[in-house]
Amino acid sequence: MYIQLGDLITKAFSSREARTQAYASIDLVVNSCAVLIQLFGTGRIISRFGVNTGLLLNPLIMVVAFIAIVFSPVLLVLGGIQIIRRVAEYAVAKPTREMLFTVVDQASKYKAKNVIDTVIYRLAT
Repeated sequence: MYIQLGDLITKAFSSREARTQAYASIDLVVNSCAVLIQLFGTGRIISRFGVNTGLLLNPLIMVVAFIAIVFSPVLLVLGGIQIIRRVAEYAVAKPTREMLFTVVDQASKYKAKNVIDTVIYRLAT
């Protein structure tokens, strides 16, 4: 059985405005937390735990998320997981991936980043 946040929000909120408000609330929390963590936490996390931890954070979050969804597939759990996953992606994982290119010359950087961002990343999602 495949559960999507959109399906649960559609069932939980009857009007289009209420669904839009639910999505907007999720986005507001994600963006606010991501900015705060980027300002005050990303550098500390990477310097203390290393780049490997920054890159492994989202896969570890998803393992815990799948376990949580198995035990409780409700809107609150799925919404919370979505928020945590996106905050970790925007605040830690993406900046960590960008740090990997600081030691590469500029020509190689743009060739590799184009392939990674357009081909690999989009095929993986």
